[in-house]
Amino acid sequence: FRSVSILSEGLRKLLRLRSDAIILPLGADPINVDRTAGSEFNLIYIGTLTNRRIRDTITGLKLFIEKHRDLIVNYDILGDGWGNEREELTAIIRESGLQNNIFMRGYVPHDELRHFLGKADAGISYIPVTPYYEYQPATKTFEYLMSGIPVIATTTFENLNIITEENGVIIEDNPSSFSEGIEKLFSNLSEYDPEKIRESVSEY
Repeated sequence: FRSVSILSEGLRKLLRLRSDAIILPLGADPINVDRTAGSEFNLIYIGTLTNRRIRDTITGLKLFIEKHRDLIVNYDILGDGWGNEREELTAIIRESGLQNNIFMRGYVPHDELRHFLGKADAGISYIPVTPYYEYQPATKTFEYLMSGIPVIATTTFENLNIITEENGVIIEDNPSSFSEGIEKLFSNLSEYDPEKIRESVSEY
């Protein structure tokens, strides 16, 4: 082809595309939300349930809750998968005794996300660190940040290019690191400025 476009420089190198391939970065439409502060701590995950190891976040959240038994913690999981992922995760939530903390919302249309983003204190961009995800920019990371929400993100190459101390926390892809990431973000929650978070991804 006379013209080739690719999402990121990392993908261009991985796929061994020619040097004049056009980098057309992934982005997202800003979702204007009026964040509501409350006494609860609210997490949100938006995206597919397939091949994302969301069970790690459930196990990690349980570790965090066990250290903060007086804190009301809610975790909304929005999305669906290609197989029985939703049913399997629901079973894990029940076995973990977290039915009052974690809510499987299923697929939610884009125009209805404002409600969930408006009450979220942190967005979850949990992408397993594998060769096939390493250079894949995540739409959900941009959506959270453009809504002014700090992000807990795994250490993929693309997340490392976006997440800073000003807009989130970087973690490894395992339950204990996820729990530690929640702890770090929660401890510094008052220091995150929604406007600065939006500005950090304004070019996208």
